[in-house]
Amino acid sequence: MTKRICEDETTLTEDMLGKTIHLYCCRYIYRGRVLAVDATTVLLADACIVYETGPLHTAAKDAQKLPSDHRVMLASVESWGDVPDA
Repeated sequence: MTKRICEDETTLTEDMLGKTIHLYCCRYIYRGRVLAVDATTVLLADACIVYETGPLHTAAKDAQKLPSDHRVMLASVESWGDVPDA
């Protein structure tokens, strides 16, 4: 028998629209401003791939800008969070 410990099921939702976040995925870390979230993807504006974070409380040490808005599959997202002010 399992016991539910957490009542808060936080998900990527429309509450994040307009916020700049990091998406920690199974292979890469993406950063961008959330434009849209649907059942399977999140659309990022000003998107980049973070290749080297450096200290996590500062801006990324190596982030490569993607040429256009970018969709990330929600199934690959392991965690997410706000981008620290640089």
